[in-house]
Amino acid sequence: AREENKMGVLDFIDAFPNSKYVADATILLARFEAEESWQEAQRKNTISGYVSFKYKFPDSIYLDEANSKIQELKIKEKNRSKIIEVYASLNKALIIEDFEEQDIAFESLEAKYGSNKLVLLYKAILYGQRNLLKKAQTVFLQVLKLYPDYADAHNIYGRFLAYNMK
Repeated sequence: AREENKMGVLDFIDAFPNSKYVADATILLARFEAEESWQEAQRKNTISGYVSFKYKFPDSIYLDEANSKIQELKIKEKNRSKIIEVYASLNKALIIEDFEEQDIAFESLEAKYGSNKLVLLYKAILYGQRNLLKKAQTVFLQVLKLYPDYADAHNIYGRFLAYNMK
């Protein structure tokens, strides 16, 4: 048990169930289990993983960190929901055929999301749909300059160039 590993402690408790050190060994065992559970929660890195850890080990030294991770993941989830909402708005707006309705849809998106990369990309797509090729190209380049790792923008711009610029 002095080796301070879980199997050593379990072996000790099994071999000496009536020892006066069983209580200490049980506390040590609980510490090992809390550590394992914490590592598992970190590996999963989910809200439910951290909540489960907090429920099992409410007095853990990792409680504050678990709370912090939960808040961080909630913020990420909220941001992910916003992105999905923008994609849904874009998809809806892209289906609209009438230019005037597209303008209204775009103005509401722009008012709500400002310089969001999806809104900028949509702006470029709108210009392309209207055969305003230089404006479309300028906005595509603006999006790519602001967001160089934005794969969707590279993909759509490439298709725009292939189709419109041959």
